[in-house]
Formats: sequence, C-alpha cells, structure tokens
Amino acid sequence: MERQKVTKMKYLYQPPKLFELIFPNIFWRTSNETMLLTFDDSPNPNITEMIIEILDKNKIKACFFCVGEKVEKYPGLISQIDQSGHIAANHSYSHPNFIKLRKKDKLAEVVRTKEIIEKITGKENIYFRPPFGRFDLTTLSILNEIKMKNVMWSLFPYDYKNDLNIVKFAVNKYLKNNSIVVFHDKPGNNILEKSLNYLIEEAEKKGYKFGDPAGCLKS
Repeated sequence: MERQKVTKMKYLYQPPKLFELIFPNIFWRTSNETMLLTFDDSPNPNITEMIIEILDKNKIKACFFCVGEKVEKYPGLISQIDQSGHIAANHSYSHPNFIKLRKKDKLAEVVRTKEIIEKITGKENIYFRPPFGRFDLTTLSILNEIKMKNVMWSLFPYDYKNDLNIVKFAVNKYLKNNSIVVFHDKPGNNILEKSLNYLIEEAEKKGYKFGDPAGCLKS
C-alpha cells in the first residue's frame, strides 16, 4: 500500500514511463542529456520580461509555449523572446481543452497561432504543447500532418499553486539531467521568480546542464 502511495505521488510530478512507450514520437524528456526549461501560457507583460532577465543572467535558453490571443496582443514580447535566443513555441490560439474540440477546430487553433508567431519571428514554428497537457490521437494526427512536434514534460512542479515548498519537493525529488521542466508564465504566479531561481541553483549543485531547445528536441 505504501509503495502504491509513493508511485501515485510520483505521477503527480512526472508522467508514467508507459506514456513514453505508447507515444514514442512525443518529447517527454530531452534527447541529449541536458535539461530543457519550458514556460506555458506566454506572453505576459512584466512576467515574461522577468523570466528573460533571469535566463539571460544565467545564460540559459528556453522554450516559451505561447497562446495566440496573447501573441496578437503583445507581439513585442514575442520579438523579445526570439531576439534573446529563446524559442516562441505554440500553445494553441485560445487555450481550449483539445479533447473536446472537433478536428477542424483543433487544426485551426494550432495553425492560426503558428502563422502569427512565424509572421513575427520569421522562423518556422514547429513545437507545440496542448493546453492542460491534454491531447488525443486526432491531435497527434494533425501535428503529424503539419509537421509539428508535440513537447510534453518530465517534471511538473506546480509553480502556479503558489506554494514554494511543493516546487522544492518536486525539484529535489524528481529533477534529472534530461528533464523537460514546465513553469507557468502567467499572472497570479507569485512564486515564479523564486521557483526559477531555486531550480537553477539546484541544477548547478547536481552538476546538471541546461541545453538549447533545438538540441534538446532532436528526433
């Protein structure tokens, strides 16, 4: 019973290995034994700039999964992400639950955001993460059709819950040298700065290195 409890707790912070076997074409962790930092729900004024400042200070490149509606509202932040050497990736246009959408609506959500980001950055938009991490076979089929890569994660520290102790527990217990870590670039996430700095400090203590997104996500 105690072992089952520990296993259940583990799966709160990282997906079961079985998922990697069932969906081998999804990125659950990096492919080059370096860590990848990712941020969901970008961009947001002040928060995105704060993240970039910390990343630049520590010479880390990250992947920002951006919501199309916000990209249209704050194109300057997308330019800043891109010009700082980070990747502006795709997190749908309106952040819906993809499992509840029809195929044509899924496609529209992805393609619309893809086109907006590409227009701003002048670079191909190839990385996608479904809102809430929820996808189905139709989602994967669409991504395959338009040659995009689905990027999930191997460490989910629940930073948006605003409890630094939870973040510290997750990082201390489950951070690996090939982790894809997801934080949330969103209003109300009052511990993001502390969470990000803590992760960076702990990674350095463990001797783990942060990788470039393109290198981390090679098929």
